[in-house]
Amino acid sequence: MIQKINKYSRAGIHLLNYPLNIGFKSSPLMLRHYRKKISIDRKVGNFIIKTVDHRYELMKAMRLRYKSFLQNDTKFNIFPKYEIDEYDILADHLIVIDEKNSKVCATCRLLYSEWTNIFYSEKEFDISRFKNTPGEKLEIGRACVHSKYRNGRAINLLWHGISEYIRLLKPQYLFGCSSIKTMEPDMIRKVTHYLKDHTSYSYDIKPLDNYNVRNMHPGSTMNKDSEIENIIPPLLRVYLQCGAEVHGNPALDVEFSCIDFLTILNFEEMRGPFKKRYFESH
Repeated sequence: MIQKINKYSRAGIHLLNYPLNIGFKSSPLMLRHYRKKISIDRKVGNFIIKTVDHRYELMKAMRLRYKSFLQNDTKFNIFPKYEIDEYDILADHLIVIDEKNSKVCATCRLLYSEWTNIFYSEKEFDISRFKNTPGEKLEIGRACVHSKYRNGRAINLLWHGISEYIRLLKPQYLFGCSSIKTMEPDMIRKVTHYLKDHTSYSYDIKPLDNYNVRNMHPGSTMNKDSEIENIIPPLLRVYLQCGAEVHGNPALDVEFSCIDFLTILNFEEMRGPFKKRYFESH
């Protein structure tokens, strides 16, 4: 079942006035006024793909995000164990639930340009030219899969949910930060070179000063070896397979100990196999 919530633009205007950076970055108190904008609820085998209905369901997704992004980093030894930021209240949150144990096994965050002009990517990149380009835009972020479900099934279901969302809203662009878990300078250079055939500079997107990777000159070894391929996350792999491009150099996200590539997919340029699998199979 897919249902657009009535007057979601009105809800978006209300949310745009919600104060950002209010000091509750890791607190569930931030989400006490949360409301979804688009309703998706679909059953596939033993799994349910849906947008979050209420705060308590959302907290399960925040818990999974904490386990995926922060649990192994000692500087995030916080309580309660949730990964929350100021963009969450502005967004819809897609989740995949295993009915056998009611566990949220995958999630991602969706920010749509019709109800917000504030995006997570702007924390790290200057995307002003892209934002001013005509066409509605959907930012996907905070995508993660529970460690016990990383066999391809959950990420596939998540993409089916994203495709439902896209079919309903019909944005022209899908974009977001694609994270790669490395801070090692030589590996950053190798990954950047590895992605050079998928890199565009059409929107003049650059990391902000505080996120610049220094010394981006090519290293001595630039082979497309398995070491590099193994650290490319599934979400970025899917992006590239369907025709997305990374824009400019990566940003260095010290907080999450990773690099982020600003990735953009123009749906008018989507490649056939991906389009057929997720957008023409219904």
